[in-house]
Amino acid sequence: MAFLLIVFYQNTTAHSPSQESPGPLNLNTILKNVEGYCRKLETGVYDFICKEEISEKIDFSRDRSFAQRLNNKYLYDYQLVKKGSDVKERRILLEKNGKRFHEENAGLETLAFRHQHVLLRTVDLFSEFGNSLNDYRLIGEEILYGEEAIVIEAVPKNSYEHRFLYGADPSYLLGKIWVKKKDFSILKIIWNPIVIREIQNIEMNAKRYQAEPRITIISEYQFEKNGIRFPSRLSIEEAYINKAGLKFVRSKTDIVYKDYKFFIVQTEIKY
Repeated sequence: MAFLLIVFYQNTTAHSPSQESPGPLNLNTILKNVEGYCRKLETGVYDFICKEEISEKIDFSRDRSFAQRLNNKYLYDYQLVKKGSDVKERRILLEKNGKRFHEENAGLETLAFRHQHVLLRTVDLFSEFGNSLNDYRLIGEEILYGEEAIVIEAVPKNSYEHRFLYGADPSYLLGKIWVKKKDFSILKIIWNPIVIREIQNIEMNAKRYQAEPRITIISEYQFEKNGIRFPSRLSIEEAYINKAGLKFVRSKTDIVYKDYKFFIVQTEIKY
């Protein structure tokens, strides 16, 4: 059973980041500048390649159809090319579970989760879709990757309609965002699980296990080029908590991005 991480790729109503001191860092000032960064990211032109290392562990021991544990590893050459609204991903499979390959135009072979457009997903929490689901609040400041960071939390709106429309309990609709204080670029996100397609399948698993689902998605963006932060890691954990508070991790997927080669990184705000 595969779940697909979806990019809600929409236009963002935003303002360009101020080139001057933003003054007191109140929430409205921060959000204005973060939206400006996301707008720059969304409208940018990109062409780059990197290595994509994927480690996937799946515990099917509680599923009658499989009743086994898998540990898969994949290595891809990954390329993303974006111009305007046209976004293309391309992978070459180089290794699978220690065996060498050279498969052009390869698809993702992961079984638990599949991902796409990881670079562009930082726009999600500040898109019209994200704003319709969440309010925002300022948590504080931290040091992350050696950078001064502002921490923002996306808080779910208390709306029964969202549960009805999107098939998820509003208590799961959250996001925590680390923003670089110097330029308002996004360093890290703990994601809102609403971005998982077929979340109903996860709920079906939860009923079968008689447990509550806990899906944790973390994106990290440690590489910087021309003011844009590029992915360094994506991790997805699918877990279930039973009535006794015991945690069963059904799957864990870790993706590491490294060895970047940039051909085009152009950003321009258009009004």
